[in-house]
Amino acid sequence: MAQVKDALLQGVGKLMQSEQAMKLMQNEGVVKALTKAFTATTEVRQAIDQQVASVVKSLKLATRDDLKTLRRNMERLERELTALRRTVEENAAQTSEAVETARIAARAADSARQKADEAGRKVTVARAETAYSLPTEAPKPAATKPAATKPAAAKPAAKPAAKPAVAKTPKKA
Repeated sequence: MAQVKDALLQGVGKLMQSEQAMKLMQNEGVVKALTKAFTATTEVRQAIDQQVASVVKSLKLATRDDLKTLRRNMERLERELTALRRTVEENAAQTSEAVETARIAARAADSARQKADEAGRKVTVARAETAYSLPTEAPKPAATKPAATKPAAAKPAAKPAAKPAVAKTPKKA
């Protein structure tokens, strides 16, 4: 059908370029007849469209305009849905990253809390030991060598009297 229409339009185009068609188009009667034919065609088309719309409306069917509007709305909704899906995927990725970061931070906080608790215990023990002078460790026994046994010598009965001390005078230079 489209091929026939295209061929007809090409034929009319060639015909309109001929000298005879040019002379014909200069005639007022021909121009009025063509105008009246185009006007009548347009009026008939409008009347048919109104009748079709009336029948469609009475049967509660969708019109071409309704279908075009519906198609435009569906295309708009599809674009919005695609954008929303993209946003949800981006938010899910960011949420996953935030959850992982929070887990890492929680582990670091737990580790720091444990270290702080241990340091607090050590400080408390050190203060208690200082306050009560408690030894931090049990004293280790001293390593002793067995003394070599000497034969017991006879002790003198009494010590001789000590000699009197003589005072020393400084030397003069």
